[in-house]
Amino acid sequence: MTVEKHLTNRALRALALFDADPAISHEDILRIKYDQSYAPTSNMVRFVKYIERLDFRDDPFMAKAQDVVLSWDNTAEPESTAAALIILSTLKAIHGFAFNGWDMDPALALRQTADELIAHHGGLQVPWGAINKIRRGSQRMTLGGGPDALRAVYGGRSLGEDGTLDAMAGDSYIQLVEWDQEGAVRSFSVHQFGSATLDQGSPHYADQLPIFVAERFRPDVFQFEPHFSDGSMN
Repeated sequence: MTVEKHLTNRALRALALFDADPAISHEDILRIKYDQSYAPTSNMVRFVKYIERLDFRDDPFMAKAQDVVLSWDNTAEPESTAAALIILSTLKAIHGFAFNGWDMDPALALRQTADELIAHHGGLQVPWGAINKIRRGSQRMTLGGGPDALRAVYGGRSLGEDGTLDAMAGDSYIQLVEWDQEGAVRSFSVHQFGSATLDQGSPHYADQLPIFVAERFRPDVFQFEPHFSDGSMN
């Protein structure tokens, strides 16, 4: 919005969601933070519109892939059965957030991704949650969200040997702080690890992962009311 000359999907979705209501509640801010949708002018939707214009009448395999692309619900929800084909194809076709032309022909990107999904999952309509994973210690869990979503998850451009992606960037430490009219402050936070970030033998090495995946928070231990010596609050 300032340095860059383009708007990412996260910026587009934030503008749309925050503009929808001048008052933002606790529930509203969590709904916005965990939004897993793509804006009409995002790169993901740009890819869909490009594929929509192509004629695959002489290529039944690609025609079927095109049908799946056009069935997308514009989300990276775990239940979305078209998200995998679109997200992985778009990441091959566009490298980066700004659109400066295609880095790979979209039809070729679609074909390569379709081949990957067939090889690993036996079909093109694979629930995104079957692919989008997060790993911590011995735990491996399904994760919602995706590249450049407000629920940001980045797992790479190509499937691993088991046909999945492991989150390696995106959302990590998240904190929500709120205060009332009297100045009392409460804060909540979560991250994908645990408080013992380096000790794999600790029960707290990965104990926040289920909370992180469930898009929930834990209350922070240190809460305070900002009373000052003169009895005022700030």
